[in-house]
Amino acid sequence: MDISQTAIRMAVAQSKKFNIEYQVADICTQTIGQPEKFDLCLDGRCLHGITRRNDRRAVLANVHRLLKPKGVFVLMSMCAPMERAALARQYPAQKILKNVIYYPRPQTETYSDTKTINGKEYFPARFLGHWESLLSELKRAGLQPSLIRFSRCLPEEPVSSLNVAAIKL
Repeated sequence: MDISQTAIRMAVAQSKKFNIEYQVADICTQTIGQPEKFDLCLDGRCLHGITRRNDRRAVLANVHRLLKPKGVFVLMSMCAPMERAALARQYPAQKILKNVIYYPRPQTETYSDTKTINGKEYFPARFLGHWESLLSELKRAGLQPSLIRFSRCLPEEPVSSLNVAAIKL
């Protein structure tokens, strides 16, 4: 599932030998799919791209609803702590406010939630919450983290990462 038709076309092309069903949908705003249909839901670095708190809750609520009892949610996400100075050196056009990374807004596109910083418009692109707060988000959604792999940021990789397998309670 992806909000992007282009992403779905790419996934279909890359997985022709597998029996996988794809769907274009906005997991933040739609109640999607049949309840308790899946044994496994996989987030391949999507959640950190969802910056609004209510949207993040909606995603995790949808995941919980879609999973069968004792189903597994695998989350791979960027997270904090981060090396802000190293991140600023690598990506000088970005701005970081309250764990949200903002990118300069292209003049040809419209975004909600833009912020004006030093006279320029930016849009929210990544939420980098602390890894422990991400685990708390999962728990509040009824997903119990059982396997956790946290990788702390390094000078050459200024953002931490979190991989979790969480079981639907």
